[in-house]
Amino acid sequence: MLRLGLTGGIASGKSTVGQMLHEAGAIVLDADAIVHGLLAKDGSAYDQVVEAFGPSILAPDLSIDRRLLGEIVFADESARLRLNELIHPLVRQTLKAKEDDYRALEQTQGKSWLLVMMIPLLYESNLAHYVDQTVLVYCPADQQLARLMERNGFSREQALARIGAQLPIEAKVELADEVIDNSRDLDWTRQEVQRVLGEFTWDRYDPPSLPAS
Repeated sequence: MLRLGLTGGIASGKSTVGQMLHEAGAIVLDADAIVHGLLAKDGSAYDQVVEAFGPSILAPDLSIDRRLLGEIVFADESARLRLNELIHPLVRQTLKAKEDDYRALEQTQGKSWLLVMMIPLLYESNLAHYVDQTVLVYCPADQQLARLMERNGFSREQALARIGAQLPIEAKVELADEVIDNSRDLDWTRQEVQRVLGEFTWDRYDPPSLPAS
C-alpha cells in the first residue's frame, strides 16, 4: 500500500482533486468528513468540545454549529490550539483504524492499493511523516481568497483570518513531494492528477466499501 497525504490551502480545490483520485481507483479518506462525524451529537468529540467552548456554539437543535465554532477559533489562536488538541488525536486514531482495515483487506486480495489521506492541516499538524508522499493542491493566494469568499460567503477579513491560520500556500509548495496545479479549468486539473498518478505503481481499488466504523 502506498499512502499519499493530499493537502492544500483552504479553498484550493482539495475535494475536487480527492474526487478525481477516487474516480481513478484510489481509496480516499477525508479528514474533514471524520471531523464532521466527531463533532456530531453522537460523535466522540461532541461533549469535550461543548464543554471547552460553551453552549454559544450550539444550534437550536443542540448540534455544534461549525460556523459559530469557526468564528471563535479563527479569532483566537489559543482557542484554535485548544480545539486542535481535542480533535487531532481522534482524527489520527480514526485514520489509523481505517488504514489498518484496508491493509488487512488488501492482503487478502493480493493487491497494492493507493490510499489517499486528505488532510487540510497535514504540515501544520506534523502528519507528513505518517504518509509516504505528500501531494499539494495549489492555486495562487489571490485566487484562494476569491474562491473562499465566494464559496462560503465570507467577508475579506473572515476569509483572510482562515487563510492566515494555515501555512502560506507558497510555503506548502516547498514542502510537498508533488504539486497539482488547480488554478485553471477542470480538464487541466484532471491532466495534473493523471500526471501525478503516473508517478506511482498501484492497483485500482474496486471491492465494496468497508462497513462504517
